[in-house]
Amino acid sequence: MSIRLAFIAILATAVTACGGNDTPTTINDPAIQTGVFLDSAVQGLRYRTDSLNGETDSAGRFSYTSGETVSFYIGDILLGSTTAKAIVTPLDLVPGATNETDPTVTNLLRFLQSLDSDGDASNGISLNATVIANAAGQTINFNQSISNFEMNVQDTVDFLFGGSRPMVSATEAQAHFRDTLIGIATEGSNGGNDGSGGSGDPGVGDFGSLTLSGADTAVIGDSFQANYSSELVAYNVTGITWGAGLGRWLVVIAVGETPAAVSLTIVSPNDLSQYYAYKLDCEATPTPTECANISIDTATRTASFSNLTIPVDTREPTPASGAISLTGTLSWQPAGS
Repeated sequence: MSIRLAFIAILATAVTACGGNDTPTTINDPAIQTGVFLDSAVQGLRYRTDSLNGETDSAGRFSYTSGETVSFYIGDILLGSTTAKAIVTPLDLVPGATNETDPTVTNLLRFLQSLDSDGDASNGISLNATVIANAAGQTINFNQSISNFEMNVQDTVDFLFGGSRPMVSATEAQAHFRDTLIGIATEGSNGGNDGSGGSGDPGVGDFGSLTLSGADTAVIGDSFQANYSSELVAYNVTGITWGAGLGRWLVVIAVGETPAAVSLTIVSPNDLSQYYAYKLDCEATPTPTECANISIDTATRTASFSNLTIPVDTREPTPASGAISLTGTLSWQPAGS
């Protein structure tokens, strides 16, 4: 079981029950599903599938049926198209792109974040009526270099916004979206602030610490102080998430008391492009022997790691040079407490 897939299954169940008040779909139709568009959640995107169309709501929700292609627009400006699914991000709109540093992805991120009504993408991206109206009859080429895009599109951003609106920098846009990508793997457990739902914020406190050892500790540090925790139980899956500052996340997925996966991601505080990613899949066949070094106790809400070695996550673009080990005990509290 991948952490991302566990989150998507939970999210899809949550949002299909909700629907959107501003989408012209019949939620009672079992064939119609609900997805979310995330940079942060983007409100005001026009979307079109083979059979449905509408506008994303404040949670970034759109409607689709399985197998359809969905296209997203700001006014008449096409952002891109992809196969509709529970979570769509700007990365999905750029064929062949693997991360936020792809120039076309970066250009999409800058454009969306620059047009946010309050200029704070961390609380969601909202496209106001002026932006949408001014985008009628407009087109933009996102497939160009980052520097050329800024030079060629800044005047359009000002026009759409109805006044001077400096573009969000490439570095800032990428860092924000990197947070979103990390959140997709983790925020199914903690609710988050991206409008994607979840089990609620249980509050902030100290829940233990871990000692890290391995090839990359000179860069990422040799300890992990957890100051956030939460729990979500669905489909007999327990997702436990800890975070400590920007880009420091540990996710544990378990089925009952049995660990299914552990994922550790840390972004270097000195260089946001240094995204260190590790993952151990305990549902692999054969089961890695290291999985015996994880102990989950749902009765006392503790997770213990005894020199647990986690290999580099080869699915991620990461400079991690070798496996890393965790030792220590963390506790968590029920969601909403």
